[in-house]
This record gives sequence, C-alpha cells and structure tokens, in this order.
Amino acid sequence: MATKVEHLQVALRAAFDGIVSEQSGARACGRGLGLTRSLGWSFWNFAFAPDIPSALRALPGDKGWGMIAAGLERRGCTPTRIQALKAAQQELRCELRSRAMHPTLLRSIAAGRIDTRAEVARMRAARRKGREAAATLYGVHCTAACSAMLAGPVDSEGVADTVGIALFEGLARSRPGPDWPIFEGQLNYASPTLETAQLAESEIGWGVDHLCSAGTVGTALRQSERSCHLVSFVDTGLLATKGIRAAFAQRGIRSGRVTPTDAHTLVHPHMSMIVSVPTRVAVFDMLLHESIPMKADPSGALYGPPDPWPSPSAEHGMPYRLEAKRLPLEEEVEVPSTGAAPGGIVALRAPWRELLALAAADLGQPLDSFRRYRISVKDPPMHGRILMRWTA
Repeated sequence: MATKVEHLQVALRAAFDGIVSEQSGARACGRGLGLTRSLGWSFWNFAFAPDIPSALRALPGDKGWGMIAAGLERRGCTPTRIQALKAAQQELRCELRSRAMHPTLLRSIAAGRIDTRAEVARMRAARRKGREAAATLYGVHCTAACSAMLAGPVDSEGVADTVGIALFEGLARSRPGPDWPIFEGQLNYASPTLETAQLAESEIGWGVDHLCSAGTVGTALRQSERSCHLVSFVDTGLLATKGIRAAFAQRGIRSGRVTPTDAHTLVHPHMSMIVSVPTRVAVFDMLLHESIPMKADPSGALYGPPDPWPSPSAEHGMPYRLEAKRLPLEEEVEVPSTGAAPGGIVALRAPWRELLALAAADLGQPLDSFRRYRISVKDPPMHGRILMRWTA
C-alpha cells in the first residue's frame, strides 16, 4: 500500500507543477483550484506529507479527487498528467477495497488513533501505570521533561546548525541508586564526528547553571568521566530525594541538510526527543528558522524504546524497523501561543522562555524569526521517542 500512496503523491505533485507553486501553501491550493479550504488543505498535505501515515491522515475521499481533477483541467493541466493522477488514485482505491478498509478508518489507523473513548482511556491508563512502574523500578522520576530543537538559518549548502535545549522539573529519587543519565546532547550515531559547542560556561559541560536548582551543579548533576557528552543525575543522599530543576543547552555545528538538493527533490528532515526519565508529561518543541522551507504541516509520532544494540540505520532515514515501534498517539502537533507554559506548568514559563531566547541568540537570530511547533505527551513510555517530521 505504501508504494501506491507514494505513486499517487508523485502524480499529484506532477499535476500541480506549473499550476500551483510549491511555495503557495494549502490555502492558495484550494483557492486556485476552486476547492473548499478543508479540501485544499487535504490535497496539499497529502501531496507533501513527510511520511506515509501523515499522507493517509490527509487522504481525501473519492468525491474530492473528482473535484480536483476538474479544477486542474480548468487551470490547463495536461490530459496526460490528469490521466496519470486518476490511474494512481484508482490503484490506491482498489488496494483499499481489497483490504476492506474505509478511508476514514485508514486515517485513524495511520494516525495511531484508537476508535472508542474506552480504548483511549485504557491506553492512557496503561501509559500512566507504565510510568509509575518505571519510576518505582528505577527509583528516579520527574514532573515534567521539556526539550526543544532549534534549526537555522540555512547556509549556502542547505545545511543548518541546531541548538538543543532541555529542562527537567521536579527531578527526584525515590530510593538510592546508581548515576542516572539524563542529558546526552546531540549525539548522532549516523555522524559520530558531529562538532558540538556549549552555550554557557558550566562545569558539567552542557548545563545552564543559573537555571538549575542551587547547589546541584557538580553534585547531583555531574558530567560523566567516561563519556564527556553525558550528564547524569547522581545520588547524593538528601539533596537528590528532593525535586530539583535541571537545564541544559548544546549547539550542533552543521547538524544536517534541511533543504532539497534540487527543485525536483523532496527531503523529510526530522527532530526528536528521547524520554530519559519517567515523567508525568513530556513536551517537545521544534523551532525552524524562517529560511528553512516547509511545504506541509509537520507530523508528530510516538515510538517505543529503540533496539538494544547500536544501529546507525535505525537512527538515519527512519526505516521500517523504527516504524514498527510506532505507538498510538492522540495528541496533535500544535502551534503554541507566545509565552505558553510547557505542559501547562506556570512555573516553567519564565525559565523555558529564557532557554529558548538563549538558543535563538546563539544562532544569531531573534526568537520571533522561528516557526514554532509543539507536541505534549502525558505519561510517555520510558526511553520512548517523540518525533516531528516535515517536508522541505
């Protein structure tokens, strides 16, 4: 089915060529082809979806395909391209019918959604119990784990620097235990030579000391002696049993390509956070500089723990093995309002805003020059990955 979805996406983009500009956006697509706003959004986001689940979420119904074919014909699309589009749509339609799947059900499955309220409640209860069990097993937990990745501006080769920040609130131990890794920095298994840099002077490498709880830097929070990129939460007795705040920031130099190599190629960059501590809520923000192209809305996904053995292929390209670990996710990617507190925790509004401003300043850009997206997940699975993708 994935191959047929991709064929239909290619046929739709070919039909758009010369009629609807890739820079126009969903609203202009709808207006230009005489479609409703919602239908224009569906076709645009289907054509430029960053992955198959996102494409299936946006998949229009049969009536919509007839309407867009008529709109393309009015705008002068060639009969050859329209026929290719109709043929690709018919192939996917036959595939769906052979599997006895209605498009609405397919969109629900692709989104990782569960149909009934009872099933949603059961899944959320399972995640809550999993978080509580992990906190008991490992003896460490926090109230909120917040992470953000900022990218841009783009250089002449289509590559951007990134800044990763993290903020842990209520980080505590319920019993004595070994050092617990909480911040690993921008370790990139696909590019192990990635150059990184500090944003602020700290004896623990990536710490933002003045935003950490007093007396914790170098005591409860320490840089690993064996792995300098790693910061751990250390059992120091009474101090470690109280909820503390920990803040980190790190710059990645030329972290990766965020633009296509030519006008006929699409790239699907992604950013993610790993849940390193059992937490009541995990908040992941993605901020992209205005110079970074984005053809469709970003998609969000939740994945289970990675394979227990090192695998560069599992980190690079997001292959089927990672997709097999995709978990149900009811939460949507949203555009947070200015100053919105992460996780709804008012006490985090000011330090989070300060961390974001620090990151933007390190990239040499004002914070309001970044497009911002957020996904918040309650009781995420331990060592799970929260990820956002987009199409450039």
